[in-house]
Amino acid sequence: MAANRVALGVTGKIRSVLLSVAVCAAPLVGHASILDNPAFNVEGLVIVWSAPTDGTTTPIVNDFVIGTGAPGGTDLISDDAFTVVTGSLLTTQDTSGAFGGIPYVISGTATGDVDTDSNGDGNITADDTIDAFVFNPLIDTRVDAVDTRTSFYVASNTAFDIVGDVTASDSSGLAVDLSDFIVLDMNVTVSGEDDGLAFGDAAQSPNSGGPTAGFTQNPRILSDLEGGITVFQGDRATAVSPGSIVEQSVRFDQVYSIGFTGYDLAFGTFDFSATVVYTIFVP
Repeated sequence: MAANRVALGVTGKIRSVLLSVAVCAAPLVGHASILDNPAFNVEGLVIVWSAPTDGTTTPIVNDFVIGTGAPGGTDLISDDAFTVVTGSLLTTQDTSGAFGGIPYVISGTATGDVDTDSNGDGNITADDTIDAFVFNPLIDTRVDAVDTRTSFYVASNTAFDIVGDVTASDSSGLAVDLSDFIVLDMNVTVSGEDDGLAFGDAAQSPNSGGPTAGFTQNPRILSDLEGGITVFQGDRATAVSPGSIVEQSVRFDQVYSIGFTGYDLAFGTFDFSATVVYTIFVP
C-alpha cells in the first residue's frame, strides 16, 4: 500500500505539471483592443462686454469671438451692444441730449481748470454744481475742452485687433460736418473700478508696449474711420493670471473732442451725433 501511495503521488504530480504547461501554451483568442487619444485644441477667445440697452447697469457680454481659422474668427453672439460712459456702467445708447449736454471745462482760472461735470456721469445737467471761480489776469480764461468719453471691456486668451468704422453722422446747428473736426483719442485702462465693479486684477495691457501702444494713430480725425480702418493691433492676451472674466478684462477708452484746440463760445450751440462701430476680431 505504501508503493501504491507513492505511485499515486508521483502520477498526481506529473498530471499537475502537464496541466500547467497546457494552460500556458493555449493561444489567446476572441480578444479586443480599445484605443484612447486625449487631445486638446484650445481656440483663441475674445470676450467683449459693456452695458445693456435697457438702462440698467448690469454688464452684458455682446461679443464672443473664437478663432476658428476663418478670417477674423467667428462671433457666436449676433447682437450688438453700446459702449458705456467712462467710469460708469451707464449705456451711451443715446447720450446726445438724452442725459444732458457735453460737459464744459473752464481753463485758466485762478484755481486751475474747472470741470462742469461735477458728478462724473459724463454729461452736464441741473444735477451738476461748481464753485465760483476767479479769472486769472495772466492767463486767458476760456471755455474749452468739451469732450465725450466712452468705454468698453475686453477679455482674451489671445491677441486681437480692433477696426473702427463711422457709419453715420449728423450735424445740427452747424454748416459743416463735425466728423471732419471731431478728434478721437484711444487708450487702454488695465485695471480700475466702475460703479463698484472692479476689473483688471488678473489682466495686462493687450499690447506689450503698454496702455497707449498698439493704436495705429492717436489722436486722429473721426472721419478717418469712414469705410473702416484698423485702430488697434494687439500682440498678446489680456488674461495674465487665473481669474474671472471681469478680472481678466481691460477697458478701452475713447475720448471724442472738438478739434485739436477745443471748443470756443464762438461755435455756439449745436447737436452732433455719430455712429461708430468697433469690431474686435482675432487676426
